[in-house]
Amino acid sequence: SLVASGFKTVKALRKIDSIGDVAHYQIILIDIHGVGKKLANGGDSLPYEGLSVAEEIKRQYPMKKVLIFSAALSDYKDNYILRDIVDGSFPKDGNVVERNKIITDQVEALINPRRRWMEIRSRLMNLDVPLREIAVLEDYFVETIRENSGKWDVDQASRIIGNVKDAIAIIKDAFDIGVTVASTIS
Repeated sequence: SLVASGFKTVKALRKIDSIGDVAHYQIILIDIHGVGKKLANGGDSLPYEGLSVAEEIKRQYPMKKVLIFSAALSDYKDNYILRDIVDGSFPKDGNVVERNKIITDQVEALINPRRRWMEIRSRLMNLDVPLREIAVLEDYFVETIRENSGKWDVDQASRIIGNVKDAIAIIKDAFDIGVTVASTIS
């Protein structure tokens, strides 16, 4: 359905053995039910199944776009992961045009340098990275984009913001903008 709608690179992941399985994808669509059973460390499933997987993906890869889809989406409308962590959601059997609009907006957020920077800056500010370091990093970001060289140096960017572990995770994940959609299938 996604390919038929014009999304060029879509890979269906039948199961996720580790969170690293999604490392190469910038947009990840996750069903709620039946997802993440192998990640439960011997248990039957994670507490919120696909929502728990989504939360861990956002923890390890904060700049990836994670969208939840489910036939039972309304059952989880008050779940903190759906409300505060993931980048959006849509009903599994919902309106295809609305679904595509949600996905396209996330693609735009990834490839539009201004939107990308605004998200990076907001996340760094939430981590209390000093404004001076954010401004220097912004100059570096703009210069990298302006040169169109693709020579983003993660080590240099990390030195600019200091040794803030969560901020470094954002920096590492921030500039890999080759957009591929991964979708978990339950």
